[in-house]
Amino acid sequence: MFEPIDHQGFTLADEQQFYENASPIEMILESFQSYHKTARGQRVAAALMAATRSVNQENLELDEILQRVMSAAKKLMNADRSTLWLIDRTQQQLWTKVAFSDGTFHDIRIQIGEGFAGTVALMGEPINIPFDLYDDPRSDTAKKTARQTGYRTCSLLCMPV
Repeated sequence: MFEPIDHQGFTLADEQQFYENASPIEMILESFQSYHKTARGQRVAAALMAATRSVNQENLELDEILQRVMSAAKKLMNADRSTLWLIDRTQQQLWTKVAFSDGTFHDIRIQIGEGFAGTVALMGEPINIPFDLYDDPRSDTAKKTARQTGYRTCSLLCMPV
């Protein structure tokens, strides 16, 4: 059985009761938010420490260091892929090693200012495209890279480091 609809609605007493409880509710929400922010910060610190320990424990080549750092970043951001672009200042290019669909790694180079990564490198500002990357009019370089690698990017968070 359903209860009948209350046609009276909220009263002034209800409003007063809610007003009196608003401050404790606000404190609880702020505490909850602070807890989650701290927990996320601890996860970030733990992931970075693990990556640092991993790199420091072994005599690694640059490729292996980059793979480990990006693996940690991928895990931290809950992403299925991550790429670190490095600057070649003599050529004014960004370069990276990307896994192709056959499992091999290949160098990819773009000019600073080209594509999303090149724009971020040039401007020093992040680009965040939640979905769908290919709907963005600036996505030509991303589409070209997708044809080369066999990987379709749906969303993108590109940050200067």
